[in-house]
Amino acid sequence: MYIGTSQRMTNPFKTLQEIREENPELLQAGSWKLINIDPRMAWPTSAQSFEFEGFPIWLIPITENAYPGLAMRDGPQDRNEAYAVLYRALSVLSWMQGAGATIVGAGGGSPLFPIYGIERPPREYQRDPFDLTEMPNVEDPNAKLALALMREGRGLRHPAYSFLSFFRVVERAVPNGRRRGEWVEDQIGRLDEHRANQALSELRERIEGPIGAHLYDSGRCAVAHAGGEVVANPDDPEDYLRLSRELPIMEELAVQAIETVFGIQTRRTIFREHLYELRGWKRIFGEELLKDIRDGNAIPEDATVDLPMINVRFRLSEPFDCLEGMLPTGCSVHERKAEVSYKSPDGFAAINLLLDFANERQVIAHETGIQLLDDGSADAARVGKQLAQFLHALYCNGALQIWDAMEGELIAKSDAYLPVNMMFNPDGAKAELDRWDEEIVGRLLK
Repeated sequence: MYIGTSQRMTNPFKTLQEIREENPELLQAGSWKLINIDPRMAWPTSAQSFEFEGFPIWLIPITENAYPGLAMRDGPQDRNEAYAVLYRALSVLSWMQGAGATIVGAGGGSPLFPIYGIERPPREYQRDPFDLTEMPNVEDPNAKLALALMREGRGLRHPAYSFLSFFRVVERAVPNGRRRGEWVEDQIGRLDEHRANQALSELRERIEGPIGAHLYDSGRCAVAHAGGEVVANPDDPEDYLRLSRELPIMEELAVQAIETVFGIQTRRTIFREHLYELRGWKRIFGEELLKDIRDGNAIPEDATVDLPMINVRFRLSEPFDCLEGMLPTGCSVHERKAEVSYKSPDGFAAINLLLDFANERQVIAHETGIQLLDDGSADAARVGKQLAQFLHALYCNGALQIWDAMEGELIAKSDAYLPVNMMFNPDGAKAELDRWDEEIVGRLLK
């Protein structure tokens, strides 16, 4: 969520002109396509670019009087296909956030123009840029449609039509009616979302018979058709309340359909499995060597690891010069973990990363993991100050990222660091940096 000065907290939303000035690419002329949206999620207050289906997409923030959105310059030649790319990007982004969004209009122009008329957005809509490093690549047309229906269902404000959208997700994933009924009954016993389980417990107290049949008859059919015996009547408060109560069950079934049938993981599954923290390192070490490390086997004498040059960074932070383009200096294996060592090109900074493949964790040993190799020079003192700033950023919930310096690819990332048995002291941190400034000046004057 947003953290800033009292002035910015009073008025956190920027004007479109401010956003353009911060991101000159948005000022470029071209055939801009834009969809403005009404999100059911917190939305970044800064512009953000990412690649989707081979096209550069811009996330446009909420402003004081304009809807947020997604934009693309000079995408597919066909106008409708260009907008379809933006629609699909929004559906994937919504899935990643576990939320919905509705499209309120489409436009574009040269330069880029949003749709005005939004009421002043609530403060809860503020957040830092999205972390899109785990953005799934969806190729199956049925999966794309399921994600679109999921976004629609979560974005609608009416329980009946949300219910229908979620049921359509399940129908797309399991088109055969008989198999779908069996699938629903099987998944009912596997739901692990709190609201869905609570709603399921209450539903079992009210009805007899299969849950899936009830959801189909009194939910899906009652909403979709007006000619049957059971019809969801918009003027009947009981129907509205019933569908509202059962909606979490249907939503979770739709989530399970996308995850289990189409293989697109939810945010909570990604976090639970935690495979992102060492994904790139696994590719570098290879399966055979990884198995030996995990099993505690002796590493073959002829085993080699081609360690890349790396950039050590934090998410949402400017790079530290001394940790850019770091060169590998060694690799060792002990206690079923691999330790990789790096040194900066100037030789003043060193970092050791402990790769715990068994527990899917990447760790910096704070006592020995970050070192200043001080030769008494002013340049070394400057690096010492940067390393102190690096540690300060780490203790303030820094989310570590390791990048391949040559390929520009993310190798590994960690969640925000949570200090244990310590409290960060801003005054002490400032005093430490002041001491480094004095040290730099003192060495220059020698």
